[in-house]
Amino acid sequence: NDLWSGDNNNRSSGVGILLKGNSLKVLKTREVINGRLIYVDLKLNDFSFRVINVYFPVDLQGRKEALKALSPLLICGKEIILGGYFNCPLSQSDRQSSSNVSLDSSSQELINLVKDFGLVDTFRTKHPDSPGYSWSNGRSFSRIDFLFTSPQITVLNAGINATFFSDHSKVKAELLFGGTRVKGTGLWK
Repeated sequence: NDLWSGDNNNRSSGVGILLKGNSLKVLKTREVINGRLIYVDLKLNDFSFRVINVYFPVDLQGRKEALKALSPLLICGKEIILGGYFNCPLSQSDRQSSSNVSLDSSSQELINLVKDFGLVDTFRTKHPDSPGYSWSNGRSFSRIDFLFTSPQITVLNAGINATFFSDHSKVKAELLFGGTRVKGTGLWK
């Protein structure tokens, strides 16, 4: 039931979602952008949710196109777990460099997306004062890998751990499912 997108010919893209456990029921899978954006709709007992994995391009235009493709996926009537390599920080404090740090328009679009959909930054929820850098080249440090959830999913624990196989660290979270979704009384058009 694992979902993969990308190929071995291009090392600058590729995403996957690994699933474990007999309690998970796969409802739907979709590759939205090859090697860049995939999702799977799941059900765990009576709890339905969507897991989205991203690997945004280095170039600004590519990130903006991926963000544009991502936004409609968040309107699904399910709780969201969204994670991956966004390649843009959420704030100036998410980057430390010897040169001037500024946020580009893709960062602002990601900030707006997180705000508009009420997504929770799992790491920042548990570590508000830690830089939490997830990437470094030895001179610059950035927090550009994130794991977001819907507010109805409780974040029990979150962390960032170095890996031996990448210059990016692993972003992880322990989550509790099963909150009650509150729906409004109006119509959405």
